[in-house]
Amino acid sequence: MSLLTSAQDSLYRYVLTLVAGQHHRAKDLLQETNLVVWRKASEFRWGTDFDAWARRIANFCVLSDQRDKQRSPIAFGEELIHTLAAEHDKHAQEVESRRSLLEDCLVKLPRAQRAIIRLRYVDGLSVAEIAKNQGKSPNTTSAFLYRIRLALLHCVGRKAV
Repeated sequence: MSLLTSAQDSLYRYVLTLVAGQHHRAKDLLQETNLVVWRKASEFRWGTDFDAWARRIANFCVLSDQRDKQRSPIAFGEELIHTLAAEHDKHAQEVESRRSLLEDCLVKLPRAQRAIIRLRYVDGLSVAEIAKNQGKSPNTTSAFLYRIRLALLHCVGRKAV
């Protein structure tokens, strides 16, 4: 259950890629995928990649849905769905690699800078709200965030080489 719960965001993005950004359809197919994963949970082999296993099930759900909708004039063929799935996997690996590098770089930031990043990107506060909380102007806070993001970009770039 915890593996399935933690995989929801990545599974949704995967399905969304396969259905070309059709959000409602992706949500429906994610629910279908969840049901199939739940029914087939006993077939999952511990120690293997759960996300890859769940994505494969999602792929089959999308293909099954596609076959059901073949009458639609905008239906995608199986070849395109496989191509989109492969592209998603390629980009997902790149994103995961960069996310890992970013985490390493975030740890190296001074505590005050990490706190500002957390307020903005984890807690979702606006620049104006952060500035008010910090007793600074929004322009000063915005410039400070820019410098932090630039430092993180350079750090990730150095580590990626």
